[in-house]
Amino acid sequence: MGSSKVVVAVNDARLGRALEAALVGFLPEFEVERRALSEASGEILVTTPATCSPEVCRALVGTGSRVIVISPLTPSSEQRDFEEAGAFRYLPMALDATNEIASAVRMAATVPSATVPSCSQRLS
Repeated sequence: MGSSKVVVAVNDARLGRALEAALVGFLPEFEVERRALSEASGEILVTTPATCSPEVCRALVGTGSRVIVISPLTPSSEQRDFEEAGAFRYLPMALDATNEIASAVRMAATVPSATVPSCSQRLS
């Protein structure tokens, strides 16, 4: 397996704590921690559009990060912007999407960071 660390980078402290706790429960094989987006690089990163813009996503992907973006809304233009920026996955946030997020993390961990295809490349 590739990376064994998952970084939750979400500006909303309550959401960040809840997401971290849920992922710890769903991903016992990973070290899950909350950090500022500016401190993440080369890891599996779970974030939101409110915390990470497509431009920042592109820069993080350039450092080898696998970026998983979860969003409460799914404007197709926003999803397209993140896919074009190289996000590993863009997931519409369901009432409880923890299992889907955990699956995306496990998938991201199996791909070497230098060869990570973007969402749009994997879906074509």
